[in-house]
Amino acid sequence: YRVMEEALPEVHVISKQATAAGIVGDIPTADGLQSKVVLIEAGEATTMLNNTDQQKDIIPVLTELADNNRFSKTLKKEKFRIGKVQTSIILGTNEKALRERFSASIIEEGLASRLLWLTAPWKPKPLVREAEDSPVAVEARSKAIKAIRGVASLSGSARLSPEGAIWFREW
Repeated sequence: YRVMEEALPEVHVISKQATAAGIVGDIPTADGLQSKVVLIEAGEATTMLNNTDQQKDIIPVLTELADNNRFSKTLKKEKFRIGKVQTSIILGTNEKALRERFSASIIEEGLASRLLWLTAPWKPKPLVREAEDSPVAVEARSKAIKAIRGVASLSGSARLSPEGAIWFREW
């Protein structure tokens, strides 16, 4: 988080919100317009998206926010209206959890097609701790900040690679 905050200080992170009303209520607005770029982050997506009491609201809300259009919903008797929405969504999980716990409604309601899916095989690696002021850690931090800024500057459409399309069909 410290690296991301240094790389992208203008981004407002919404984290640890498990309800649609909580997410929408945490979007900074001024005069009815979204006032900052928002990143919705969930370390464990399957927990957030499979809570049955909240799922009926959260999937359509995330879908609409992912479309980056004007947003208007009534959630828990409160009307939310936000113009000029610019929202990114990062949901973390692993392939096993995706296969076992993601519900069909995430695909059927269109949320899955609005997300960019990044996967990698998980291989345990020993974690080597370095002091934060060591040359290795300082260089790694600098590289991470540069990489995050590079990704943040990207724009345009994203398409599945042939390998990604095969993976998605199999999943």
